[in-house]
Amino acid sequence: MRKLILAALLILPFTSISLLAQTPEEIEMAPAIEFHNAGIAIAVPKEFRFIQTIQRFLLMRAVPRSDERAGLAVNFSVFPVQESVTAESFAEYLTDDLRQNVMIRHLEVCKTTPMPVGKQQGFAHLLSYSLRGAKIKTAGVYLIREQDSPPVRICYAIQLKCAEKRQEELLPTFGKIVGSISLIALQRPSEAPLGPLGDPIPDTRHGYRIRLPIVWSYTEAPDGIVASQSDYFMQGRAITQFQIEVKEVTPNTTSKISARRILARTMDQARNNSLKTDVLIERQAKLGGLDAYEYVILQSPAPKPTTNPITTTNPTTTPTTAPAGQSAVVAQRTVCLDAPDGKRKAYTLVLLRSGSDADAAAAILEKLCATFEVHKAPTSVPAAAIPEKSLAPGQ
Repeated sequence: MRKLILAALLILPFTSISLLAQTPEEIEMAPAIEFHNAGIAIAVPKEFRFIQTIQRFLLMRAVPRSDERAGLAVNFSVFPVQESVTAESFAEYLTDDLRQNVMIRHLEVCKTTPMPVGKQQGFAHLLSYSLRGAKIKTAGVYLIREQDSPPVRICYAIQLKCAEKRQEELLPTFGKIVGSISLIALQRPSEAPLGPLGDPIPDTRHGYRIRLPIVWSYTEAPDGIVASQSDYFMQGRAITQFQIEVKEVTPNTTSKISARRILARTMDQARNNSLKTDVLIERQAKLGGLDAYEYVILQSPAPKPTTNPITTTNPTTTPTTAPAGQSAVVAQRTVCLDAPDGKRKAYTLVLLRSGSDADAAAAILEKLCATFEVHKAPTSVPAAAIPEKSLAPGQ
């Protein structure tokens, strides 16, 4: 009952608008999703599904699962902002940005009002406009969050967009979403829990699909995909969490041979960045049910070389590429198989995680590998099919 009252209070500022002429059906909400890197938890209606985002500051997009219920879309974004920016000025900035869109016509600010968000004071507005001739209404709420140590200043932007045929549901649904919001501790991406996985993401270029955490965004790379999260302790810089690399290999290449080659390349890159590499785990594994090979390595700053105590002429120094005292675990799993296009390919999944907990990184990689699926399930050549007694990493 308390939640129903809160939802009602949240939509009261807009009750003068005729959209609430009909009594809405009870809206059942899914469990809240915690975005630890952004310091917020938010829920959407149970009937909604998440669409993996490919935009840096768009943390979440959700739409109804059924095409019959199409016409609503939730966007949740988090932006690093300057000291002078307020929730109201940021809302005005986004509204002006819409006005510059050549596909938008007849934009009108129907209502503006203060609105509580996660027990803090935010700012809400209701917009109407035409997009390619279709009438749209958008309810949005904005909240500034700041802390001194470590310094962070961000603006949350939660928007619910609605087509004309669904406008009687706009404000009730918006009220429930805003009412679900709570603020939690901000964490760096690599320190945050993995969270629930989204729907399978297909990479049609390379013939596979995989499920990623909802809280990760991803983008296509030439050889696969790269997933990341924004680090708001670093002004929203995108921090790579995971990547998939697909490479064509020779017909007799096994998973172990390919994994060793990739490991050698990774170690070379580490040395070039003045990092020390230790292999913590080496073993056979499974990738989407196929025979694969895994390495888990620890990268840490290399010790500074000892300078000659007798002379200081041209002393040896250590490059500052790697931050002092910081380490990272890199977990990689590779499978070689005859791909759907008839070519022999190596599929490699790589997880990057700060710290030194190899078991935790391996467990996360295991969860992701279980969701990997090639479009046509071939059988991989066993890792022991070719004698490798004399094969050293990198060969």
